[in-house]
Amino acid sequence: LSGENKRLSCENSKFKQNRKVFIDKLKYLIASLESKTSENNKMKKVIAEINSKNEYLKAKKLEMEREIALLGKNCEELLRKVSALATDVERLGKGKVEATKKVEELKGQIEQQKSKNIQDVLVLNERHKNIVGDLIKLEHKYNFLENSLRKRLSEEKSRGMVSSV
Repeated sequence: LSGENKRLSCENSKFKQNRKVFIDKLKYLIASLESKTSENNKMKKVIAEINSKNEYLKAKKLEMEREIALLGKNCEELLRKVSALATDVERLGKGKVEATKKVEELKGQIEQQKSKNIQDVLVLNERHKNIVGDLIKLEHKYNFLENSLRKRLSEEKSRGMVSSV
C-alpha cells in the first residue's frame, strides 16, 4: 500500500506540474489572442478610414464634375450673349459702337470667367492630389499592420504556439 501511495503521489505531482504548464500555455495563448484581437481591431479601423476616404473622394469627384459642368454652362451662356449682341449690332447698325463696347465687356467677362474656371479646376485638382496622398498614407499604414500581423503569426507558428489558420 505504501508503494502504491508513493506511485499515486508521484503521478499526482506530475499531473499538477503538467496542469501548471498547461495553464501557463493557456494564459499565453489568451494574451496572444487578445493582442491579435487588438491588432485586428486596429486594422478594421484603418480599413474603415480608407473606406471613409474613398467615399469622400467619390463625393469630391462628383462635386468637381458638377462644378466643371456648371462652369461650362456659364461659359456657354456668356458666349450665347456675346453672339446675340453681335447679331444685334449687325442687324441694327445703330449704336454699333455701344454694342461693340458691350461685346468687348462680355469678352472680358468671358476671359475673367475662363481664368477663374482654370483657377477653380487647379484648386480642385490640388485638393484631389492631397486626398489621394492621404489615401496612399492610409494604405501604407494598412500594409504595415498587415505585414506585422503576418510576421507575428508566422513567429508564433514557428514556436508551435498556434496551429495553422
